[in-house]
Amino acid sequence: MFIKVTKAGKNRYAQVVRSFRENGKIKHQVLLNLGRVDNLEGDSGMQRMAVKLMDLAQVKEVIDINRAGDGQIVKWGDIVYQKLWEETNISGALDCCTAETKTWFDFKKTCLYLITRYLLTAEEDSYYFTADIPANQFYRTLDILGSSRETIEQQLFPDSQKILKPVLCLLVPATFKNTSLESLTQLDYDYSLRRVQVMSIVFTDFNGRVLAQEIFSHRRFGRANLVQAVKRVRKNFNIPSPVIVTDQVYETSLLQDFQYISSAPVDTPPSEVTGIHYGIKTNIKTLRPEDILKSYHLLESYGEDYQPGKTHPSLQWTERRIRGHFVLCFLAAILGNRLQNKLARAGKKASPARIREALNSLQFARFRVGDRPYLLRVSGQEFSPEILKSLGISPPHSIIPEEDLTL
Repeated sequence: MFIKVTKAGKNRYAQVVRSFRENGKIKHQVLLNLGRVDNLEGDSGMQRMAVKLMDLAQVKEVIDINRAGDGQIVKWGDIVYQKLWEETNISGALDCCTAETKTWFDFKKTCLYLITRYLLTAEEDSYYFTADIPANQFYRTLDILGSSRETIEQQLFPDSQKILKPVLCLLVPATFKNTSLESLTQLDYDYSLRRVQVMSIVFTDFNGRVLAQEIFSHRRFGRANLVQAVKRVRKNFNIPSPVIVTDQVYETSLLQDFQYISSAPVDTPPSEVTGIHYGIKTNIKTLRPEDILKSYHLLESYGEDYQPGKTHPSLQWTERRIRGHFVLCFLAAILGNRLQNKLARAGKKASPARIREALNSLQFARFRVGDRPYLLRVSGQEFSPEILKSLGISPPHSIIPEEDLTL
């Protein structure tokens, strides 16, 4: 049953109506005429009836929307990465970073804040479950991460036998602007353009799970750097020599003795490239062309989704902070990949960009009625419930007092 208001001439009339189905069609039947709407306003008998009906329906609270103050939109999709953080051993791995260093702030909370913001947006949006962090905590956190990369890797992957083989080695360049002159000699600071260009070497399995990462100066990057990185990762993870994947065109001497998938020079004969996509060159004979193309797409995906893009405008980049930022990207990729795998197991494949858009559509309108704060849930995108379901998160009621929010 429901209340239906109809208009006749200049007046409006209220009726109690029930819906029913007859011969496959929905029909309505008027059960009670309540009268003209303007006559019902302030009617004591109607008010007593309404109170009794609410009592029978066990309505706990009635909000007078006319007394509500202005609302504020806040996003709550950050709860997803809070949940994933609890499921992984990232928090435990970060304990090693501050074991011998005293910090005046919550280091792991700041790491989670930076990772969550990195995965969701670089803008100064308001997120419900992630409190704002002062900028000086950003600096100190990146300084600590920049000094702890290898230790974090070892803590995250203690059992190297579980790594899926073979392994890819992605070569992904990145540029940092708005840089400080302090301590950037090893990364080859460009004084004329006020920027640092670096080469990121990322090791993943064929499912996109990130295992390790190193960075070198882009301009001085050469075979010795590549051999050094591969040797370290092979030793730490007990893996065979990885397949080098790059979208840059390098001399043959750089990739000598490695299996590789790379961009092909313009003048490369068609006989030396794959049959699927002219422009991808490889010396691998054992992989199918579609697997080679998938490897190349993993490189593109990592470069777009988990490499430095928009960065916090207040940060002045030093060498250690640049290294720390890459560790941050590394940790973000672990959480992002874990969420993608959960969705894939549920039969819901999605790109990081689609996940980001869906999570950012989860919003509350926060407002006050008198002195009491309330949250009004705004409907998100159609894909948002699938993400919440994959993590066992039940969406909150449409409107609730803020203190009653549980997820």
